Amino acid sequence: LFTSNSNQRGGSLALVNAQGITLRQVTLVTLPSKCVFSGAPTSGTSTAPAASSTFLYCAIPRDAQKLQRSALPDAYRKREIFTVDDFHAINLKDGARTLLFGDPARALDARELTVVNNRLYFINRFDNNLYSITLRSTGN
Repeated sequence: LFTSNSNQRGGSLALVNAQGITLRQVTLVTLPSKCVFSGAPTSGTSTAPAASSTFLYCAIPRDAQKLQRSALPDAYRKREIFTVDDFHAINLKDGARTLLFGDPARALDARELTVVNNRLYFINRFDNNLYSITLRSTGN
């Protein structure tokens, strides 16, 4: 669930169940469109989804203040703002966050995240090219 603040600026994420009950407040600043649920990385090559999602993979903007100052999600969708993202895995069981990729020399504004065969695929809004990141086992 994504909610903006009372000034219609910024926002926060929370994981909610089908009944609308908040299960966990997510302590990161990003948009839901920059995240995807998936199972834990495995050593196999199966494309079958995990029985339940255990990780939330997110592209998290390096400049969180840019999102906090903007009318979201409208400003982002209208391409009034762009972000430069690092990629994280959030373990939904314990909330632990692991950096997957963050290169200060690369400008990646991720959209349409998808996980297939232990790879995180996304479109970079800066050039509309397809990119991927190998998902390594995060200990579960």
